[in-house]
Amino acid sequence: MELIGAIGAFLLAICTLPLSYSALKSGKSEINSGFLYLWTFGEIFTLIYLISIGERVIIWNYVANLVLLIPVIVYKLKPRK
Repeated sequence: MELIGAIGAFLLAICTLPLSYSALKSGKSEINSGFLYLWTFGEIFTLIYLISIGERVIIWNYVANLVLLIPVIVYKLKPRK
C-alpha cells in the first residue's frame, strides 16, 4: 500500500512540472492569482500538518510541488519583459 501512495505522490508532484516549465520559458505566469495563492498556502499548511504527523511518503509530494511552484510564483509577481 505504501508503494501505491508513493507512486500517487510522485504523479501528483510532476503535475506542476508543465506549469513551471511554461513560466520559466515564457518569463510570465498565466495562472489566476487567487488560484495560485490558494494552491500555495494549501500546500504549505498541508505540508506542516503532514510533517507533524510524520507522513513521510506524502511529504515529498508537497515539497516537490512547492519547489516547482517557485518559478510560477516568481514570474506571477515579477514577469520578465
